[in-house]
Amino acid sequence: MKSFKSTILKVFILLTMGLSVQSLSAVTVRVKLASDLNWSRVYIYNYLDDAPAECGSWPGTQLVANADGWYSYTFIGEPGGVIFNNNDGAQFDAPEISEDVCFEIASAGISSVTCPANTPDPDPVVIRWKQISGAWPAMAIYAWGGAPVGETFGGWPGEIVTTDADGWYQVTVPTGQTVGHVIFNDGVGGDGSQFDADEVTTATACYEITTTSATPVTCPPKTGIVSPGKKQNALFTNPATSVITLASVKDIRSITIIGTNGERIAQPAVEKEMNVQYLPTGVYFLEIQSADGNVQYMKFIKK
Repeated sequence: MKSFKSTILKVFILLTMGLSVQSLSAVTVRVKLASDLNWSRVYIYNYLDDAPAECGSWPGTQLVANADGWYSYTFIGEPGGVIFNNNDGAQFDAPEISEDVCFEIASAGISSVTCPANTPDPDPVVIRWKQISGAWPAMAIYAWGGAPVGETFGGWPGEIVTTDADGWYQVTVPTGQTVGHVIFNDGVGGDGSQFDADEVTTATACYEITTTSATPVTCPPKTGIVSPGKKQNALFTNPATSVITLASVKDIRSITIIGTNGERIAQPAVEKEMNVQYLPTGVYFLEIQSADGNVQYMKFIKK
């Protein structure tokens, strides 16, 4: 199935540049890693001079897996020469691509496979915690044993996080990434203060912590967790280079752009078209709050 959302966004961008889109069509390439391939990252690169330079210079664009482990990228027109790589010395040239296609990459090579049915991305996993006694000079979260990135929040001591207005710390896990064993720490590194949450995090979780322990608690109001069965009807297009477009803004009270570390970056006006050109390349979430207080997260990629 063609990636309709991505096509609309890219055609919109070309129209704003005064370019013709009469002969353009979208080609979506999806890839999955076999169990014997020990890659922590996947990049896509387009090496032909006459091909659309959408993937950027080597190693190209880093892809993010969906919940089923599939990475995808949508080109305008035929992509030309495509190379999948891990930006660490390993790479595979894809066969010639002229239409939507799916590949599997194993240690022995790359091969075409039957594409799976499309499945929607799940709501992101959110980890929130509040320090109820004691004080650390800073607050960080580290996790080991995740996949496909082993250290979900980076190397030790992990992500330094600041509180929101209610005193809660929060990180949002990218779609497709699992979280291993969480360690809350003071951000100092080395032998600073730390303790394990002592479990593998597979779903949204909230904790109350002291300087020596973490206790799972019921998430308080305003956690931004989507209530089951209360999805909004707003949709957005991505990947994006300058503009993301919502299919509907009906009954939306506010929109917030959030980074993967939980940082609330911006709150654009509630409009169908939003400028994201100022954002660095990476993965972000739209937090969409409806008039009835329901909150939905939607992932987009800024190229």
